[in-house]
Amino acid sequence: MGRDMAAWLCCAGTRERGQRPGSAPFFYPKGRGTMDNTEFSIAVIIGTLGSLLVGWTADERGHCAVRRSMSMEKASVSSLSDHSQVVVFPPVIPVTGFLLGVVLKWLVPLGPMLGGPARIIARGLGGLLFAFGIGGFAWMIVTMKRARTPIHNARTPTTLVESGPFRFTRNPMYLFGSIWYAGLALLLVEPWSLALLAAVVVTTHYGVVLREEEYLERRFGEAYRRYRARVPRYW
Repeated sequence: MGRDMAAWLCCAGTRERGQRPGSAPFFYPKGRGTMDNTEFSIAVIIGTLGSLLVGWTADERGHCAVRRSMSMEKASVSSLSDHSQVVVFPPVIPVTGFLLGVVLKWLVPLGPMLGGPARIIARGLGGLLFAFGIGGFAWMIVTMKRARTPIHNARTPTTLVESGPFRFTRNPMYLFGSIWYAGLALLLVEPWSLALLAAVVVTTHYGVVLREEEYLERRFGEAYRRYRARVPRYW
């Protein structure tokens, strides 16, 4: 029933603007935009992913607490606090920004109509950026797994990783994450999500990256300071 209602609303909205039901322009020129089935499905997937990531964070912290409670109380407390104190679990920031952009496109459509070759070019560029970002992100994960250090920033890092993508950037997770975010926004034609990338980057920089850098300097000392002097923060 809910699917039928959503389809009826989508068709009604497109008839008002004289569009073919089920189609959607690149940027909606006026009135309220409509999300097609693909966009709606992607929004649900991203929202579900965000929920799972938040749940995984709580679960990981819970398991860490249980394991550490089996050792001495002082060591447990010290270990639990030995990680970067970021403002929020990092993946929550881009997921929130992207979903907010999807909602805003529906409520407040942006820009003039853009279609034809421009639409194809935008989506082609988006696909390339998305693939490059995902590839770099996977490279980062494999490198950290090989170094046997946790990726989760709520857990204590065991070593300072300087190989793989960390040879070129100190923050490959956030650099490649921003690239695939921009690529996904272009690929799915989400102008508001693309516009909100700046807010996502600024929030990540001040709420996560700078705090992680302070923690890594405290934990690894001179080794991290030499690494920081040699490798740029982003590029």
